[in-house]
Amino acid sequence: MRTTKSAVNPNPNELWQGYEEDGEPITTHGIPIHHAAKGVLHGSAHLWIYRVKNGRLEVLLQKRSAQSKTWPNFYDTSAAGHLNFNETPLTAALRETKEELGIQIAPESVRLLFLHRQELRYAPARIIENELQWVYGFDATNTPHFTLESSEVKSVLWVNLGGLSRLIRGNVTGMHIVPHDAAYFTELLRELLELKREYHGHQSAG
Repeated sequence: MRTTKSAVNPNPNELWQGYEEDGEPITTHGIPIHHAAKGVLHGSAHLWIYRVKNGRLEVLLQKRSAQSKTWPNFYDTSAAGHLNFNETPLTAALRETKEELGIQIAPESVRLLFLHRQELRYAPARIIENELQWVYGFDATNTPHFTLESSEVKSVLWVNLGGLSRLIRGNVTGMHIVPHDAAYFTELLRELLELKREYHGHQSAG
């Protein structure tokens, strides 16, 4: 997915997990990709990877491939993907992270940051991403390296919270981030700041 993130060449027969307007999953059938692209409500999972370096919290941004169907060459969530039919959000987050970044993450090491509903429109391809988004966090301080899936990921970049805020505001020349809505970024920054406070709290207690 990707705006989660749409794959460069998605399988037209793939079925995604759909949802009712009240947030209840549709269990009788999956949502075809061409229906989801027209605005049918479906699920996605985002994983924001962070680390602490020299006492500062940094997050990993993924630069989308130039061949991405939506927002090519934009920076975005560390890893993200649509939920396959009957797939749980956490399973989707772990699967996409393995596929895109080449790291295997234990489910218990991931924490749910927040749940968000948003609609994003990518005009050039006439795609409407109407999604329930489960947003997770993972501490990669001890993760040595990533193996990128080149067909989807052009590169990755570590940025501190100040750099992320500037990118969100559009104040970084030559760099653009997928335009999630203001509520998404506000909640994300709030959660990241809380993670930073937790880290420093543990350091002080130690």
